[in-house]
Amino acid sequence: MCTFGECTFFLQRYYNKTFAENLMLQLCVLNIGKAYELISNLNGFDIRFEGIKQEPWGSVIYLWGPSGELWHVTELN
Repeated sequence: MCTFGECTFFLQRYYNKTFAENLMLQLCVLNIGKAYELISNLNGFDIRFEGIKQEPWGSVIYLWGPSGELWHVTELN
């Protein structure tokens, strides 16, 4: 189990390349600017991410994790 502030999720010690590279997760946040600042300052992780994008449903940061999974970090409208 991984906890960061009030956010908790489970991590499984299992890797399946096809699954990981086709997995998309959404993490809803209250402040996309703070989320971007936090992500931008991460060091030592094999991640890549794009700047904040405006979508019809809100502001989104697309972040690819070390296993190839795609996170949609979203501040909903």
